[in-house]
Amino acid sequence: MKKIFLHIGLLLVLGVFVNSASMAQKLTVDKATRPTDYHAPKTEALGRAVGDDCNNPYIVNTDVLPVNYEDSPENGTCGHGNTYDGEILAGYDNGEDVVYKIQVAEEAQVFITLDGVQDQYNLYWHSIALYEGCPDVNNPLIFAKTGGSTNPITFNYILDANKEYFVVVDYFGSEGDMCLTSYTINIDISTDIVEFYDLYVAGTQVSEINAGDLSVIPGVTGTITYDADSKTLTLDNATIDTVEVVGILSSVEDLKINLVGENTINTEACFSHDKPAEIHGNGSLMSASLGYVGIYMNKAPLTIKDCSIQVSGSNWGIAGENGQSGEDLVIENATVKATGADFGSIMDIQSLTLNGDCMITAPEGAAFDESLHAVVLNGEVVKEQVVIEPANGIEDVENMLGVSIYPNPAKDFVQINIEDAITNELSLQVYDMLGKLIESQTITEQTTQLNIKNLEKGVYILKIGNSTKRLIKN
Repeated sequence: MKKIFLHIGLLLVLGVFVNSASMAQKLTVDKATRPTDYHAPKTEALGRAVGDDCNNPYIVNTDVLPVNYEDSPENGTCGHGNTYDGEILAGYDNGEDVVYKIQVAEEAQVFITLDGVQDQYNLYWHSIALYEGCPDVNNPLIFAKTGGSTNPITFNYILDANKEYFVVVDYFGSEGDMCLTSYTINIDISTDIVEFYDLYVAGTQVSEINAGDLSVIPGVTGTITYDADSKTLTLDNATIDTVEVVGILSSVEDLKINLVGENTINTEACFSHDKPAEIHGNGSLMSASLGYVGIYMNKAPLTIKDCSIQVSGSNWGIAGENGQSGEDLVIENATVKATGADFGSIMDIQSLTLNGDCMITAPEGAAFDESLHAVVLNGEVVKEQVVIEPANGIEDVENMLGVSIYPNPAKDFVQINIEDAITNELSLQVYDMLGKLIESQTITEQTTQLNIKNLEKGVYILKIGNSTKRLIKN
């Protein structure tokens, strides 16, 4: 399979605008000024003028490599017609377009950058795509779009020898605004092929060139390295601090993020991944997202173990796409704090598994609800900080009642003893590690026997009045 190396100045190949918690994608900006049902008038591909279609494209001369081709058409895409549309580019092919042709005599790598102008709302709505063969019969091999805020947009791809490739510059298009009035395209082609990985740090793609020292990326300080063989990204007392990009964006299968020391990410989002990933180590990570979401599990599972993480986003703390697409979150022997003030702190995930005696400790009474795919309290998705931490780090709280339980661990029954005299009924509640209430009753005697035969093996929290005790079921 041919490797596709996509470099977008970030965020926006991932989706559409966030305007409600039910919308799938959580990293992009608004298309509100762009009606999605509008297309510029469709134009037949008749080779009318240079650049109008693949019958008469602009030709990139590749007789001698490497080559650097640059074009800045006087009228942009305006006047070239809307030859190629049909929602292939997620609406970014509605407007007028320009076509370029590339053909190389030997395998080569192409880097394409498109720098366009803003519309009347100071937003960007252009796209660029690469096709093998004429675009009217093929889906793109790769494309990038602006999504309103990202400009310029860039990608790279390895071209096979003696095949015809076409590059299309297109526009989102709306009535009265059908074309990109000005742009500059740069097409660099070389036979010196650099291996790129499906991993971006601060909006820059990780490659064999920069993997050993990612602090060369603007906005990155401290030590960040990537080992491609083990698929391990190591953050060692590092900081990623830049706007309009995801701190770490991954499509690496089974990526491992190793935390050493204290690390900070202040970006549009802390971490986004669409393949299984794991965050581990003996260090910590703190992220105050400048955008919508702290960690975005894009249809992929995530394991957090043996470390400490605190993330927040204006809308979501930790979130999946819709809670039904494999967003399985596993937290093992780790402290995780997540805040999503507008929509939810931990939500849109398919499952939450807590290992290593971890449990939800805040807010008190919060639990994971499988039907709502979120951490909830009193039937509502929690929007304040959710804290998950190892139970062995939580001290038993006596609060002057003198509560003791025996035996502990226990198999069938546990005896609850209260030293102080009971003048009123006391509540007894048993919670599992996900914060789910398992049993509730009242105590009126100083000695009470609790039947735990039907409980599964594991750690539970007993709340007796205002006292808290950990119980281990064997």
